[in-house]
Amino acid sequence: DICIMVPGRPRPLFVQAENFETVRHLKAKVASELGVAADSLLFLIGNQNDDTKLGEIDMSKETILRMVFKRNRRNPGNASTEMATLNYEIPRLPAALGDTKDSHNYRVFCKQTKGKHDFPVQPASARVVCRKCDSNGNSNSCFMFNKNNHATSWEQVKRERVKGCCFTCSPPDEYFDFDNPPCNDEAQIFFRCQGKIFERPMLPVCLFQSDSSAITIPNARSQVSVSGKTLKALSKDLPVSLADSETFHFLCANELGRFDISNKLATYGNDSYFVAALKESPKPLCVIFPCGVENEIEIHLTSAQNRRISKKVQIEVTVNELLKTIANMFSGSAVMDNLVIYSAKSINYDLERRVDSYTGTIIVSKAKYSLCKGDSKDGDCVPLLDYTHDVSSISECPLTFEPIHESYAICASPCNHKFSQIGFYEFLKQETIKSIVLANSNNNTKDLFPYIVKCPLRCEEGGVSIQTTRFCPEIYRIMRQWFTIAYEISEGAIFCGLPTHEGDVPYFKLEEEDEQQMRVHCPVCQVDICKKHGNEWKLGACECLPKKTLDIDSIASSIEETFARGMHAKCPSCNSSIQRSDACTHMRCTFEDKLCGARFCYFCEKPLTARHNSDWATRKDRCPLFLHYHPLLSNVNREQQTDYFHYYKTLRLLIQLRTDFLQRNLETIPGGYSEAQWKSILVQVWNDAMRKKQSIWQGSSFDYIEGIANYPDPRKFQCALP
Repeated sequence: DICIMVPGRPRPLFVQAENFETVRHLKAKVASELGVAADSLLFLIGNQNDDTKLGEIDMSKETILRMVFKRNRRNPGNASTEMATLNYEIPRLPAALGDTKDSHNYRVFCKQTKGKHDFPVQPASARVVCRKCDSNGNSNSCFMFNKNNHATSWEQVKRERVKGCCFTCSPPDEYFDFDNPPCNDEAQIFFRCQGKIFERPMLPVCLFQSDSSAITIPNARSQVSVSGKTLKALSKDLPVSLADSETFHFLCANELGRFDISNKLATYGNDSYFVAALKESPKPLCVIFPCGVENEIEIHLTSAQNRRISKKVQIEVTVNELLKTIANMFSGSAVMDNLVIYSAKSINYDLERRVDSYTGTIIVSKAKYSLCKGDSKDGDCVPLLDYTHDVSSISECPLTFEPIHESYAICASPCNHKFSQIGFYEFLKQETIKSIVLANSNNNTKDLFPYIVKCPLRCEEGGVSIQTTRFCPEIYRIMRQWFTIAYEISEGAIFCGLPTHEGDVPYFKLEEEDEQQMRVHCPVCQVDICKKHGNEWKLGACECLPKKTLDIDSIASSIEETFARGMHAKCPSCNSSIQRSDACTHMRCTFEDKLCGARFCYFCEKPLTARHNSDWATRKDRCPLFLHYHPLLSNVNREQQTDYFHYYKTLRLLIQLRTDFLQRNLETIPGGYSEAQWKSILVQVWNDAMRKKQSIWQGSSFDYIEGIANYPDPRKFQCALP
């Protein structure tokens, strides 16, 4: 039952509609009640067309279905509402339906298993079902294509009209021509997911670094060689027995450090696994499944007393809260300091890939599995058009410049450019949504696909359907509403593409709007956004912001050079790098074959003078003869004095580099920023560059990020600092 509220009418109208009816049917019913022409109505919800079934539209009791009169539509025509167009052609089916060799040559977005699939995009098989026979309960109908129509198109799949001849409801007579059987439009194509469902819980086997030459399997007598092996070859060599319905499951993981403990689990994506382990242990404690479409994850763990326990955790909790939960489940908070947690992604999509081609920690588990068999007939999965299995001719993805390790690729049409799913995902994340959605100008296909995503190579010839972005739910949630969003933009609304924008409508209207001001405040997200592109107003987010950009890679490179400079002393004569091992600060350069013989001070790197060490405690232009004389190093073990000296020296150089960086970029404040706002962005860029080089000091006893914040105030010392 649909309740229609019409402005100007005292009572609502009621219309009944079934799930199998289309938008066209609903328009006709509403038009009949209102006494208007059906073609004058525009139906606003999702990325629909007139042939979309009502049952395929995401609706609930609270959903508002909006209809407007087309003749009332206006378009201001300014730059923020104009939309580029593209002539999109629907690709051909990847394989003939009658070809059993390619029975799994299709891809579907499977939505019924709630996170038990490793990936939302899964292989699928296709079948033809006669409408008449299926409606009579006969599922064994024999369907034959006409040879002139054997290559069924995606357009026919979308419209659910496939031509052919059914032998069950139309048995052939003696004059039947098998080469050209009589055809009708009474068939449909359905797709069945053939992806693996992994059952919970998984049994952890081992963990090791991807660059390891050999690994240790707990309870095994010998090590297993890993060098040069693929995941498939490693599976055969692991000394672990498998039952008929079991297989090895592989994850590539990165340890979450203390800078990540405040992050919510939801920030890692609904396809991320989490793995808990004890430090230095060759075997994980537990493998936690992704949440999928659910809002919680379930922890399965064997406690220290060999008792099997499980607990559910909301994905809105932080990493630190997850650590505490696992510690309490295992044996109490006593193991908290010895517990590490990893964020992991499945790498089961290509078992022929070498182990050493990954970067990070490899997690191996033993898991029971079954085939999904989710059926598009029941709405369990949705066929995806823009995927191809023809990847043999592709040397690498043009977006990542790495080989395509999946057994399929995303293919734009009609340009035929192919991309890995990882590369396409990065493209979606880096671009603003409004800049990559185009209107379809092809009269033959635009009623089925009114809006498409442009080719990532910007060839201006190809694109992919919006359905292709289903593997990125936060982006697809916005794109599937583009029919409505485009209309509202033309009516003066401002699009907000932030994932924090709550509610069903990612747009808003302002009572007063400055047409020249591209920076507006979103009242829902409570942040400033770009009016043209709908993304957050910050440096590097879109082309509307200042062209002056900050290269994090360049800053990180300068930080790395500063570390190298801080760990050595340079001879003031020949510029050679020298490192002190012991004794006093008086140095004589004997570097390799140069033998320059220059004498200089290791503390300040200046040539030695007669009174260089006199009164050093009260003069900042002189230095101590021994490192342990200095107040910063007096309480340090002799073996560690040189390390601590270089630590403080490196901190001083990093602080100077940071100060120069801030002063240089604060000379000119870009438009739209206050000095405080611009400085906060510069500080964030610096911190990101420092974290990028965090591997330099990992494993040492020093933390340079905290060290910079806690560096001693030189004004409190009468002597010079290292």
